[in-house]
Amino acid sequence: LIPIFLILIFVAHHFISMLKPFPTGFDASNYYINLSKLLVDYQGLVKGEHAYNWSVFMSLGLTLFKSMPLTLLLSILPGIINLFLIFYITKKLSSIVIAVFTTFFFYSMPLILFHSAVDAKVDQALLFYSLLVVAIIVDHYKEMKNTSRIFNPLFIIIGVLLGYSFGIKYTSVFTIFSIVSI
Repeated sequence: LIPIFLILIFVAHHFISMLKPFPTGFDASNYYINLSKLLVDYQGLVKGEHAYNWSVFMSLGLTLFKSMPLTLLLSILPGIINLFLIFYITKKLSSIVIAVFTTFFFYSMPLILFHSAVDAKVDQALLFYSLLVVAIIVDHYKEMKNTSRIFNPLFIIIGVLLGYSFGIKYTSVFTIFSIVSI
């Protein structure tokens, strides 16, 4: 019960810390949120930039609501969904008690706290897509192992998710190689 309460305190703290009029971290202010602002200003895709799939999603806060705090909140949304995915995957592989503690220890890591409360980066979104692929594999591993069809719908869904994650950040190639090796 105590880890669940502490997780809720962390999530509330991250929501409050993202309610600010401008991004405070270097990467967020100079690249990720700035790219979202450029997408809104250009009213289209920006040429010559690196992978920015998540910045396109974050630009919805500026496009639809003209709100910088909402854009910053969209950057931590995957971190909160990651909690549920970590709990779900761990519960499938072990017990509920271990799943709660794993979720708590994950969310209390300094790296996760920094990416969720201080700097609006895309790493939480990249982890979200990676965990989503792992959850699909954990759920359907036997079904995927027994099939010989190359056009299995699960393979197509996993490919689309991994392709989108590659458009978020190029370091997802490590996740792609790990998933393909399974």
